[in-house]
Amino acid sequence: MACPPGQTSVMVPVGTGGGPDSVGGLLIRPVCQPDGNASSSSGTAATPEVPLMPLNSAIAWGNFADGTPAYFYTVARINSLGAMQDAVAGCVRGGALNCRPGTTYADSWVAISRAGDGSYFAAHGRKRKEAQAAAVSRCAKEASGCTVAEAYRTDGRK
Repeated sequence: MACPPGQTSVMVPVGTGGGPDSVGGLLIRPVCQPDGNASSSSGTAATPEVPLMPLNSAIAWGNFADGTPAYFYTVARINSLGAMQDAVAGCVRGGALNCRPGTTYADSWVAISRAGDGSYFAAHGRKRKEAQAAAVSRCAKEASGCTVAEAYRTDGRK
């Protein structure tokens, strides 16, 4: 890859998958970034040409053999379809029955709430507390004893 003067080509992860453009399960591609010896005319460092992509998360629902509700999720996926396929596959691998797609989210916080009867509910928000409050509120519309079970960002950070 040819980069403009003052920049160098580096390999960065852009998703997950396999094939000749992957390393350790991560898809990689070359991008240009400042080589450390250059500065822009305005005095600020140039930014790498890495595309800004929202990362997707998906939740799949299922039940264990004894009837206990279960959820499985995946994070940091390039597209929502791949995220959902991974979440459902995780549900099956996790030993749950009746695995089914839940919902997908991108570029946000996701929270899962648990009701007193063991059922789960999910919601999202721009901030962690916003997602948690939305998940508890959604749960409270259909059940009682709702608490936050988990919260995470769609890019995988907790």
